[in-house]
Amino acid sequence: MAQDKPLTAWSHSALGLYDTCPRKYYEAKITKAWVEEFKGHAADWGLAVHKAFERRITYGTPFASNMSQWEPLAQRLNAAARKGMTRCEQQLAININHEPVDWFAKDVWCRTIIDLSIINVLNRKAMIWDYKTGKRKDDDTQLALMAGVVFDYYPEVDTVIAGYIWLKDGVQVDKLTFTRASKANLWAQFLPRVERLEQSITSGQWPEKQSGLCHGWCPVQDCQFWQPKKER
Repeated sequence: MAQDKPLTAWSHSALGLYDTCPRKYYEAKITKAWVEEFKGHAADWGLAVHKAFERRITYGTPFASNMSQWEPLAQRLNAAARKGMTRCEQQLAININHEPVDWFAKDVWCRTIIDLSIINVLNRKAMIWDYKTGKRKDDDTQLALMAGVVFDYYPEVDTVIAGYIWLKDGVQVDKLTFTRASKANLWAQFLPRVERLEQSITSGQWPEKQSGLCHGWCPVQDCQFWQPKKER
């Protein structure tokens, strides 16, 4: 039976923001009293790289000279893309019943964006990739979430190969293989985090949480932990 509209829609980044500091989430997502800025060279570069790969894979648009080192990678991705249905910057959303819905549907529960997805219905497999321009990290939760949503979106897919493509220092790839049999376990790792977010929404309690981001990187300047950015 269909369930009611969820308390909130969430994503991997939204849960990360809440886990970092519930108060920051509240000010950025609920009241929007503070606007979190993602400006700066690193953020601009990341957006430019994602757009360049989207154009290269979708339209064959050549890379700019400062990105030409990734042409061999793009050729390999294009070769893989010929084996299935390919989408770049694919926006996927589901409701609380794990049914596909529009991105801005009233009952949307979870959203994710996949930088490159290749769906092979005949082999019942999908390959999904996320480009990373920052420092390499050991965190596979985003891959797990993307795989879970793909299983919900494509019932004909039984296996998902999901990976990060790290671009900062050469090309490095971290990938995992997920099976439909593990789908329940994939979602189980997110549900307690979503429940904590929902508890804050219901109770109105958004505690402030101290971290290294309090030193000028957080827009919530009236927080008890906020401090000016340290000079290097």
